[in-house]
Amino acid sequence: MTSMGLDANSPVPLYHQLGELLRRQMEAERWPAGRKLPSEHELCREHGVTRPTVRQALDGLLREGLVTKRRGLGTFVAPPKAPVGLFSLAGTTEVFTRQRLRLKTRVLKLELADRCPVFEDPLPRPWVRIERLRQINGKPALYERTWILAEAAPGLERLNLNDRSLYETLRDRFGLEAEGGMQRFGAVAADLRVARVLGVKTGAPVLRIVRKLDLTGRRGALRVELFAADGPFVLEERIPGRGDDREFGAAPYQEESA
Repeated sequence: MTSMGLDANSPVPLYHQLGELLRRQMEAERWPAGRKLPSEHELCREHGVTRPTVRQALDGLLREGLVTKRRGLGTFVAPPKAPVGLFSLAGTTEVFTRQRLRLKTRVLKLELADRCPVFEDPLPRPWVRIERLRQINGKPALYERTWILAEAAPGLERLNLNDRSLYETLRDRFGLEAEGGMQRFGAVAADLRVARVLGVKTGAPVLRIVRKLDLTGRRGALRVELFAADGPFVLEERIPGRGDDREFGAAPYQEESA
């Protein structure tokens, strides 16, 4: 017999019902962050379900980042994810530093390019193209492709940008500040390049954010395509008030090979 919280006659699978029940109990702090959950055997007995059902429920919570598993010790409630304003004009380094998350930046590619495929211009212009991997607490989390108008930051392609804030570099070395622009975001299937960099399966859903920002008097001089995998953070942003009705422009997603 199942527990009062589960319905064996429901079309919703028992493992999904159990996962939802455990989620509600964690939200109500029956088990606060860091607390060990009952064992699989205890959950089977308490809810009148089989061990495969319990394992499926726990695996679902694990994929959502709500619990962690420690070999030989059991399943524990994960700490809450830090909210970060990744859609703001503040640089990535700043928004993660505010939440005391360990951010490590590795430059994968830094070169001059004759075009920018994000919000592409009708006429080619020289750009500085930067590819970076951002690790959060030691785990690959963000893969960024950035294009900066070369004439706005001459010599940028010769700098060492590993573990350095790009926004601080643009401000301190070139006197450039982000002054607004447009952006949009949505889920895409990771192509081979994105999957390899972020350590996810090809085709796995990842969040894609594209930006077109103005830099101190130069319209659209900064373009960004960012892919976000799951990590110890959740994205949060203030909802704009009246009068801010600009729409996002087109920025087609282009798959890249490894």
